[in-house]
Amino acid sequence: MNKTNSDNLAKELIDIASCTFLKKDEYENFLHWKTKRDGCPEYQAFLKRTKRTLYSNSLNLDPYFIVGLVESDGSFFLGIEGSTNKIRPYFSAFLNTENKQDREVVTSIQGFFGVGNVTDVAYKTATKEERTGVKFEVNTVWECFNVICPFFEQFPLKGEKLISFLKWREALKILVNDAGLLKSNKFRNVTKAKLYHYAFNINPNSSTRKKELSEVLASVNQKDTACPEEISIINSVMQRWMDEFLKSHLLPSSYISGLVCGDGCFTISMNSVLKSIQISFSITTPDIKLLFAVRKTLGIGNVFTLPAPSDEKMSQRGLKKANDCYRYGVFSKEDFINVLIPFFKNSPVFGSKGEAFTKLSDVLLVLKSLASPTGRVDYNSTSFKKIEQEIKTINRKGRYRRVNAKKEELLLLEASEEDLIVLDSVKSLDS
Repeated sequence: MNKTNSDNLAKELIDIASCTFLKKDEYENFLHWKTKRDGCPEYQAFLKRTKRTLYSNSLNLDPYFIVGLVESDGSFFLGIEGSTNKIRPYFSAFLNTENKQDREVVTSIQGFFGVGNVTDVAYKTATKEERTGVKFEVNTVWECFNVICPFFEQFPLKGEKLISFLKWREALKILVNDAGLLKSNKFRNVTKAKLYHYAFNINPNSSTRKKELSEVLASVNQKDTACPEEISIINSVMQRWMDEFLKSHLLPSSYISGLVCGDGCFTISMNSVLKSIQISFSITTPDIKLLFAVRKTLGIGNVFTLPAPSDEKMSQRGLKKANDCYRYGVFSKEDFINVLIPFFKNSPVFGSKGEAFTKLSDVLLVLKSLASPTGRVDYNSTSFKKIEQEIKTINRKGRYRRVNAKKEELLLLEASEEDLIVLDSVKSLDS
């Protein structure tokens, strides 16, 4: 790739990531995407073939809610199939529960895009516990290229998954625009090799990979395992761009709601000995920069480190090496009442997380009304007994776990933005 092409690719990446700051409002961006989708010949043929107009978007989801949910529990994937090593693109959004409210969220995402399928998925947790979730999946080239890609170009992701999307998008461009190269005897193997590089670079730790990169490259007589220049450009340009973005911009409120729908948690518990109620709101993700952006947007809470399990433990569970994870947490009743309740009332969280938020909000508001002028609540009162059962229905399958952060594990939020945004400086706190 020559310098001109490199510069053009870098500019294109910045244009995609920055599109929300053009002179267009969110609704105009949505109409632009919808017009492009509806004008796609394959989409019109799809509607005619299936004899249906659109799926139901019963929740009337905001575009950035979907973006936030995909940031937490979505995936851009390039599958390498069977003995032919054929490349197939996948896009999915997944909620790891069979709750009927979460199913409505997933089916509403399907209704929003107008393509794809919703299926029940059985999976195992890291502790080998069997669970069932609901997944929305798109797995054809034309749907991914003409429907999914244009949407995330108009409503870009804000965290590390933006980089995965841009690599996935470049691979789709090869599958669609360079289809002739895949048929040409002269360029077929080189083009396939580039697609294989993208596949392994987008999801390097995927547990579904049954072959190594060197093995699939050998199938097309290619031995060079060095990363293509386009991938290096995407990594370097977008890392710098995201650093600047997260330091200088607030996140869309609906985006945070979508993030919470996937990776968030609302909990409440009673301490029968101390006669007290403890609450927490948390978001857990490996993307620490994103958590600082959430903290910056909400103006409350702290960020904690959650060291990854040892390699030995991961091996015992049959899993690949895990990265460190981070948690954003709010534990103050006052912050919950004064900040979180108004925030999520305006930008609702849907699904089971939304139900937990509503119950927790109702309980806290009742507790506030029961408090004496000194702020103490009579936990033996008849009024409190009425809401005690409601407390027990929140997070029925879990238990309250507050982060007992040591001094070195609590990230210093009073530090400069430059210090906070650099991952290396965060890791140095643990050394």
